Amino acid sequence: MNNFVKVDGGTFVRKGDYQVKKGLSFPEIMVRVNGFYIDDFVVTQGDWNQVMDDNPSYFKGDDLPVERVGWHEAILFCNKKSEKDGLQLCYTIDGERVECDFSANGYRLPTEAEWEFAAIGGVKSKGYRYAGSDLLDEVAWYSKNAEKTTHPRGQKLPNELGLYDMCGNVFEWCWDWWDKFDCDFMDNPTGPATGKMKVVRGNNWVNGATTSDLNRRVHRGVNAATHHQGFRIVRSTMTTAHLEQQLNHPDKETRLQALRELVALEPQPSAEGWVNNHIHTCYSFSPYSPSAAVFYARRAGLATAGIMDHDSVGGCAEFTRAGAIAGMPVTTGFELRVNMDNTPLRGKRFNSPDQRSIAYVAAHGVPKSKLAACETFLAPLRQLRIARNRRMVKKLNGLLAGLCPALDFDRDIQPLSRYADGGSVTERHILCGLSLAIMERYGRGEATFVFLQDQLGIILSEKVEACLRDSANPHYLYDLIGALKSGLLSRLYIDAAGECPDVFEFIRFVNEIGAISAYAYLGDVGDCATGDKRAQGFEDSYLEELFGFLKQSGFHAVTYMPSRNTIEQLRRVMALCEAHELFQISGEDINTSRQSFICPALAQPAFRHLNAATWALIGHEAAAGRRIEDGMFSEETLHQYPSLAQRISIFEKAGKTFHRT
Repeated sequence: MNNFVKVDGGTFVRKGDYQVKKGLSFPEIMVRVNGFYIDDFVVTQGDWNQVMDDNPSYFKGDDLPVERVGWHEAILFCNKKSEKDGLQLCYTIDGERVECDFSANGYRLPTEAEWEFAAIGGVKSKGYRYAGSDLLDEVAWYSKNAEKTTHPRGQKLPNELGLYDMCGNVFEWCWDWWDKFDCDFMDNPTGPATGKMKVVRGNNWVNGATTSDLNRRVHRGVNAATHHQGFRIVRSTMTTAHLEQQLNHPDKETRLQALRELVALEPQPSAEGWVNNHIHTCYSFSPYSPSAAVFYARRAGLATAGIMDHDSVGGCAEFTRAGAIAGMPVTTGFELRVNMDNTPLRGKRFNSPDQRSIAYVAAHGVPKSKLAACETFLAPLRQLRIARNRRMVKKLNGLLAGLCPALDFDRDIQPLSRYADGGSVTERHILCGLSLAIMERYGRGEATFVFLQDQLGIILSEKVEACLRDSANPHYLYDLIGALKSGLLSRLYIDAAGECPDVFEFIRFVNEIGAISAYAYLGDVGDCATGDKRAQGFEDSYLEELFGFLKQSGFHAVTYMPSRNTIEQLRRVMALCEAHELFQISGEDINTSRQSFICPALAQPAFRHLNAATWALIGHEAAAGRRIEDGMFSEETLHQYPSLAQRISIFEKAGKTFHRT
């Protein structure tokens, strides 16, 4: 397992070579090194085996350093690991000739200067003789104490940067060809262009104490692969653009590390009071990982953010960690569809464009300790949804026979999701797979527009038509998905059944875990703000009856999206919420790259209560996390504070206090 440590750029004094042999005092050579990342330990046998599928080491153990590795083998490992992790390759290999692209974001060997700067502790150096101490036995395995074997990470003290075994255990390959130093200043040196020997640094379990001096240089032939020769890997500090790409990397820890770097590079924006408690991530359908969602929410100026994925809490833990890194309070929850057949409103069109008697609902403010229970509740629903998705893909292939290549669910749809990590696969994933197939056959622009209009018979608004005719549109994929959702989904949709639990089952579960149950108001749709819904009537014709049912059945809250509805719709919803004492939550549905994380309407006085409600939601999640009975809607809290307005005020203060502490 790699644990990269950031080494900030700086300068250090390196000792020269000529006077070493003459026994004279060393000259001072000033060396400047840019910032980079370095693994806190050498590559282990476990690390090596995951990439290379073998183990050349003499001493065996997954946690032990890999050894008996030549320089070229170390280079090959770096490239293969970069490829495996979806990073740019640093090395171009042509037989024995190797060139390094130091601007690439993949893995590589450190230059000798980088290795030495990291070993002395970088800008945090305290001037020790060895890496982390003046007492060698505290920090290094060498001939006196190693007992003729290598050792795992962490059994000696680290240096000032938290790096282990820089002065012992195994020798470490560097990038540079070996040569003598004969200059006064070196700026990010990478060594000679050619040579006969490569630099190795550090010490090993065979040699004595003198080799552990931080200024000691050793050189070896590229094929030297002894049982005391290993290596450590580094990565170049990435540009902001590279870091933003890394926010959606397949590996969660890589995403979080990219977020740390971006937060360090970008000052905390002024939080203008914007809130959003309904952000989808890639654990349902979204262009954003949880780390990316938090970063772009922060950049947009949100004071808080909330994750809300369909049928999934798979991204909640990462979202919470990302919020801590970004200094942003966050809330966690999930969204799903429930069956309303066992209610007086059976057969009504609720907030689902695709099916009657089905309603989208949300669980807000889920205590972190209850995420495992949520996963147990949601996992079977995702499995049932997968079975229905397969049938819909089969139906879609029949509809488009001869017009598009047939889609395979396992090859073209499921890999677009995070299903293997607890994410869901939704109708949008199917439409995304179809969109990619259409773009591959017809390209972006006019030909795709003509295909949608003439072959699929989809009627597009002028706004969507302009977007799809524009081949340079950066949001093209998401605009195409939206057009297909609005104009094609109804033809392939198969009604959901078992994957939608009974509404009363949902309410019981939410109460058990101490979360807040919310109905997601949609309202009659005219010109849809997100472009993915056709003009259609929903709850507005029976809204009073619906709100009466929500209160009677035990719902706690209603979420709504101010940017989607008219002011008349919103005033009606807010009045009904107040009449029935239903908690009001802002829910800007973020699932495309075109959408803004902020809703400008929240700046209007009529919606400022949604800001207070968000802080109350944060206060609730923190309180219920300590003890469910302390939650905002527990029987104990309702008995003590029966007024919703009073509870909002109390939990708002608690949320802001929790954030400050």
